[in-house]
Amino acid sequence: GTGTGLSLALTAPLVGIAKSALTMAGDYEQSMNMLQFSSQASVAEMGLLSDQALQLGADTVFSANEVAAAQLEMAKAGMDVGDVLGAMPGIVALAAAANMDLAESGGLVSNTLNMWGMDVTESTRVADMFAAAANATTADVDDFSMAIGQSGAVLAGFGVPLDDTLTM
Repeated sequence: GTGTGLSLALTAPLVGIAKSALTMAGDYEQSMNMLQFSSQASVAEMGLLSDQALQLGADTVFSANEVAAAQLEMAKAGMDVGDVLGAMPGIVALAAAANMDLAESGGLVSNTLNMWGMDVTESTRVADMFAAAANATTADVDDFSMAIGQSGAVLAGFGVPLDDTLTM
C-alpha cells in the first residue's frame, strides 16, 4: 500500500533524472566526437577542448554540451584547435550578453573574423563590438548578424572597418 506508493513516487522522478543525465552525457560525447572529426584534433588537444567545455559549462549559464557545440561550429568554420580555445571567451561573452545560443554566437564571431581577416585573438573585441552596437540601438545582435551575413563580405572587401560597419 503506502510503502509501494511512496517508493514509486520517489523512484519515478529519480529514473527520469538519471535518464536525462545519460541523454545529456551522450549528447556531449557525440558533440566531442564530431568536434574531433571536424578539427582533426590530437588526443591531447581533445583533452584541452573537453576541459574547456566542462569548465565553461560549470562556470557559465551554458552547459558543457552547448560549449562543445560552439567549439564544433568554430572548427567547421576553419579554426584550428588553438583558435577555438582562444575564441571561446568572446563567444561565451557575446552569447550571454545577447541571450543567444553559443553555436550561433560562435558562428557569428568566426564568420566575422574570417570576413575581416582578423586574428582569433580579436574574438572578445568582436563580441564586445556586437554587444555594444546592440546596446546602442533598438536592434539586437540577431539583426546585426543578419546584416553582416548579407553585406559583411562586401564592406570588408572595400576596407570598411568592422566597428564602422556596426555603427552605420
